[in-house]
Amino acid sequence: MGVWIGIAEVRPSHAGATIPQARGAFVKMLACAESAAGFVEACSRALQQLGLHPIDFTEMMTWATFTSTTTPTDEFKELARAAATTGSVRYDDFMTFPLDEADEPK
Repeated sequence: MGVWIGIAEVRPSHAGATIPQARGAFVKMLACAESAAGFVEACSRALQQLGLHPIDFTEMMTWATFTSTTTPTDEFKELARAAATTGSVRYDDFMTFPLDEADEPK
């Protein structure tokens, strides 16, 4: 098991969620997992606890693959260390965007 990283696209699942109802967001997430499927499962559970509905996960890769092509910031390295040592899901800042009718889940 190792740290995986990916980007989640999310929407609020109810009023009072982590992001406002009329907004969507992208967020970089880190989690300990055996595979991409395990990463999606762990992150989906964590997002649901924040009142968010995951729409899609992209750019999923192991931390080792990520760091072979990218130099992460110290803050991001700390998120990865925390995910590795605690086994919990970690996430970066939510980058929100306004939703229009075509974006809203049916």
